Amino acid sequence: MTLEATYICVDNSETMRNGDYSPTRLQAVSNACNVLAAQKTQVNPENGVGFLTMGNDRVRIVETLTPDLNRLLSSLTHITPGGSLDLVKGLQVCQLGLKHRMNKNQRQRIVAFVGSKVNSTEKELVTLAKKLKKHSVSVDIVCFGCEENVKLMQAFIDNVNSKQQDKDTSHLLVVKEGQSVADCLLSSPILNPDGTGGGGGGGSDAMFGVDPNLDPELAMVLRMSMEEERARQEKAKAESESKGGDADMPQAETQAAAAAPAVMNEDDDLARAIALSMQETQPATDEPVKETQPASMEVDGEEELTEEQQMELALKMSMQETADPELDALMGDEDLAAEVAAQLGVDASKEKDKANDK
Repeated sequence: MTLEATYICVDNSETMRNGDYSPTRLQAVSNACNVLAAQKTQVNPENGVGFLTMGNDRVRIVETLTPDLNRLLSSLTHITPGGSLDLVKGLQVCQLGLKHRMNKNQRQRIVAFVGSKVNSTEKELVTLAKKLKKHSVSVDIVCFGCEENVKLMQAFIDNVNSKQQDKDTSHLLVVKEGQSVADCLLSSPILNPDGTGGGGGGGSDAMFGVDPNLDPELAMVLRMSMEEERARQEKAKAESESKGGDADMPQAETQAAAAAPAVMNEDDDLARAIALSMQETQPATDEPVKETQPASMEVDGEEELTEEQQMELALKMSMQETADPELDALMGDEDLAAEVAAQLGVDASKEKDKANDK
């Protein structure tokens, strides 16, 4: 197992805000750094990994060499974009940090992510490459987002590279637009120098350089993290596409809002007409009826009414409630009243005599 001390240089210049690499260039690099740090610390527990930023117009060491993966992943969350890239100064600071590593048996390596234009000349880069090679520092460059840098980075790698057991110690990885930086890194010689798939031997079984047979929990956590990140990127891409398709929606909503008052006015008028129609056709019996007795039908509390008089009173009250003139005329017909009384089994003449006697 290779014993290494690795500094990861992150380009956090202003250009890294671009979204041509989902979700942004800086976030894509952060995901790749998670994979790289996990692989380096898993291969050998004595490996040390550190982070350094090259943007914001200054070089800053975010995390010194440490085997603690949690510290490394936490430090990535504090990186923010801004300023311009200074690649030469960043590599010089990394070389100085590797020189003062605690374990001198560790091999020295720098992995630099470059996503914005390099302002240094080819001569400066070649000079620096020769110096790093003299101090046995291997350098891997991940270049993306700027095709102008490819030629410069290739010249740098050609001068810093050296052969060990017929293998290159330094590599250049060019990630095209639309590709995932982390996925390309997994299949590259940077993590897979022996061509075994992921640097741990075994394709998907050794994803992120972690052997699930040795540490199944870490392998499962890393796999879940990658799946969540891919799902989040797909969701963000779908939302951005939907926003582009909904660009004409505000105008349509404005037209609909302008037409809404007319529709509402027509509905209100129709509802008002229906209400008025219901009031006109409402039966007269719906109105409260005042139960009053005619003066001629009022009797004293001590006076007893005959059955015939009670019948006449009930009929008149009923006719009074219905307020029908034809029925009022019928109630005034004595012959009809006598006939009704006879049908009810009441002798109208006897009842009339009784009333006269009283």
